[in-house]
Amino acid sequence: SMAEDTLSRQTLASDLETTTSSAASQSEWVNDLRTLMIASEEAELKLSYLSPCGTEHGRKLSGSYYTPADVATFFWREFFRFHGLDDPSVSKDYVRQTRFMEPAAGAGALIFALLHRLALMGLRPQEVAEIELCVVDINKRALAFIQEQLIALGLRWHVTFGKVSFICGDFRSIEMTRSSKSLTIFGNPPFVSNPVGSSRWKNLFADFVDIALRHADRRGALHFILPISVAFSRDFRELRKMLVASGQ
Repeated sequence: SMAEDTLSRQTLASDLETTTSSAASQSEWVNDLRTLMIASEEAELKLSYLSPCGTEHGRKLSGSYYTPADVATFFWREFFRFHGLDDPSVSKDYVRQTRFMEPAAGAGALIFALLHRLALMGLRPQEVAEIELCVVDINKRALAFIQEQLIALGLRWHVTFGKVSFICGDFRSIEMTRSSKSLTIFGNPPFVSNPVGSSRWKNLFADFVDIALRHADRRGALHFILPISVAFSRDFRELRKMLVASGQ
C-alpha cells in the first residue's frame, strides 16, 4: 500500500542518515587522533630537552630521541601487517586479549599512533578506550602530557581510558604484574652508551630489549625501534641469539 511504501522510504532514509552520520563520526575520530599524534611529536621534541641541564649535550647523554609521526605510523602499519590484524574484528580481539607496555614513552608518539591505527581499522572510541596499557618513563612531565591528552580525548568522545596506568621510573627496575593476557612491549628505547662495568651490554637499548624479552612470553610480542648495529655488531651477538631463541 501507499502507507507501507511511504514508511519503507522513511525507514531507508533514516538508515542511510544513520550510516552517513556514523561514517562521518568515525572520520572525525580518526582525524582527531591524527592531530593528537602530530601534537605529541611536537611535544616529544620539546620534552627530550628537559634534562637537568636542558642542553643538546644533556639530551644525548640521556639517550632521548623523539619519534617522528611518520615513523610512528610506519611502526604500527608494519606491526599490524606482520600480525595479520587486517580487519576490525581481528584488531578488536587483539586489543581485548593483550596488555600493552611502552617502557620509554616520551610524549606518547607511539601510543597515539597505536590509537590512530586502531581507529583506522574501524574501532570506535569506546572500543579503543578499552585498551590495557602501562606507560613508563623517567620524565614526569612527559607522563603528565600523555595523561592530560587522554583525559581531554575521553571528554571529547565521552569515553574513559580506565585501563591505562602510568609509572614514573626506570624500566630496568620496575616490577611487572602478572596477567592472563599476553604482553606486547613496544617503543623507541634510549640509545646511549652504558658506563663501563654497569651492564652486560654496551648500550642502554640492549638492556631494554633484554628485559623485555624476559617479560614477553611466546604469546606476546616485542616491537622496538633499534639501531642497525643490533644486526651485525659483535657487541650484540648474544642479544641476537636471545632474540632468535625467543621467537620474537
